[in-house]
Amino acid sequence: MNKTMRIQELTNVGLNNLSAERFIWELWEANWWSWIDCDIVDFYSVYMPKIEKYMIGFCDGGIVPVRAKKDTYAIMLEVDGVKFWFHMEKDTIEMYFLDKDMWNLIYN
Repeated sequence: MNKTMRIQELTNVGLNNLSAERFIWELWEANWWSWIDCDIVDFYSVYMPKIEKYMIGFCDGGIVPVRAKKDTYAIMLEVDGVKFWFHMEKDTIEMYFLDKDMWNLIYN
């Protein structure tokens, strides 16, 4: 499936496809998991429900103006009024939001 179709599918399930220009250096967060009360060693099954709770949008991680990274989505969250973003693998995001049956089979 092509990139445009996957992005459309994600927007169809309620995720906001944000402009790449919103993903600026000042908002990039290397320790994003600490903002959602997780630890770096936690599993995706712990991260993803919290990411879903705080996520305000995403865009293709390969086109953001800073820290572009192929095969990822740039994910923007807002926690306690603070916005920040990080990269997450496309496969992880797509499975969690588009194929819950497969997600549950693997992670739960």
